[in-house]
Amino acid sequence: MFKKLLIVFSLFGVSACGNPANEIDGMIEDGDITEAVEWMDEELAATPQDELFNGLAAEVKTILCIQTKCTETNPKLLQQIKGHLKYVKGPIDTGDEKPRDIYKNIFEIAKGFKNDTNNPKPIIDFINIIPPHISNKNFPDLLMDMAIESIDNVEIPATLSLLKEINKIAPSSKYAVYTPLLVAIISNNKIAINPALAQSRQANAKLTTKIAHILPYAFLLQHIEVNSNNGSFDFIKNFPQDINNLKLSKANYKLAKQWLAVTLNEMSKNKKVIDLASKYIDEMKTVNTKNNNKKVVNKNPSTIKAIGTPKTTEEVALSTKDKKELFKLYLLKTSLAFDPNQLSVWNEFLQPAMEYVDKTGYVDLLFSGIDQTKMPKDAIKPYNKKLFTLIGNKFANNENAVSLLQKIIIPRTNNADVITRLDEYFNLGISKAIKENNYKDLVDYASYKPEIAKPYRQKIASIIAQALEDLWKKNEFTEMSKLALFLKNSMDIDL
Repeated sequence: MFKKLLIVFSLFGVSACGNPANEIDGMIEDGDITEAVEWMDEELAATPQDELFNGLAAEVKTILCIQTKCTETNPKLLQQIKGHLKYVKGPIDTGDEKPRDIYKNIFEIAKGFKNDTNNPKPIIDFINIIPPHISNKNFPDLLMDMAIESIDNVEIPATLSLLKEINKIAPSSKYAVYTPLLVAIISNNKIAINPALAQSRQANAKLTTKIAHILPYAFLLQHIEVNSNNGSFDFIKNFPQDINNLKLSKANYKLAKQWLAVTLNEMSKNKKVIDLASKYIDEMKTVNTKNNNKKVVNKNPSTIKAIGTPKTTEEVALSTKDKKELFKLYLLKTSLAFDPNQLSVWNEFLQPAMEYVDKTGYVDLLFSGIDQTKMPKDAIKPYNKKLFTLIGNKFANNENAVSLLQKIIIPRTNNADVITRLDEYFNLGISKAIKENNYKDLVDYASYKPEIAKPYRQKIASIIAQALEDLWKKNEFTEMSKLALFLKNSMDIDL
């Protein structure tokens, strides 16, 4: 890494001979840092206030500081750098075409402190010797990049230190409106959260891509702190509202959703995040289904042949592996909720999500909060295919499938097959409900597709009449009103 730093830094100079700046660049490129430091000290002994020599000394001593970890091993070197910078007012004319920008060079060198994001103290100590008018201009972006790396690695103390330093050195930067809020959320500082939130709202602050990257991590950590049993799922449940509470402008929110979607997708692939989150998922009970090795076949061979496979169920505790996979799925789902136009995320999400829904019956995983109408065109066909499989399994297990049928997406073109299959399933559902005198399923299917149900009006009216009579005996008048509205609105039957 340091070799790369030297190569990059060597580009700051030009090729004229006899120029001290170019001589220093050559020594840096050759790795002769100690010799360069000694030379600058000799020159400064004769001319202690020379701006160029002080600037060059600050550059090479910053390199030496990174090499030797001087913030820990030799703090005096830091003070020497600070002393040199007192004489550097800005870019220095070296006789070359372009003045030498000492502070820009030092900023580039200081990126070498970035390697240990778990220990931000060296970079913070170094920034504290830089004149404030320079540090508040150049260093907030570097610190924010380091904070992102720290939070990605779930290094919480380091992240907090870096965010606090941004607010300290650059209270007017584009990040400073949100850094107090991020610190308060990550720390779950209940006293500080509301004032920090109010501050961001009053400033009409725009969320940046880097702040948007940290926010999901911050809220996950907060919910885990609040609920040590099930904080990870509290995060999934509440995160959309957490973002709404920021009250972003409409334009900024539109962009922020895309940025947040990217981060949530990245979190689903972050082993450290998944490992952490799995520790804060309650011992939920899931439904483990087993095949009965029996197929239910539609008696009408011209339509749907194999509807699905009946299954039995039993409750089992989620294993650690199950928790990790489930939380990963919910992260992907939440990413799609913020931005459904992500084909690669749909491709990654659909298969395991459908398997989980089929296994557990928890349809919420697939659909809650996602606007399927914004699904990429190329994702619709595999989505419908997998969903029709789940619908078949619902019928095989004698379960109401209306909620799934409603989620089928009818493509704008080449949609005849999808429409036909939908109508067949609704016909099957209505016929089955009539045969079993199941007025609740009948109302569900017929309400959604009244045009398919109307040929059965006489039978439907008979079943509903019997249901009304039974409900009258039980004084269930609210349910009776619903049935009366169904007959009027869906079946064109007035009582």
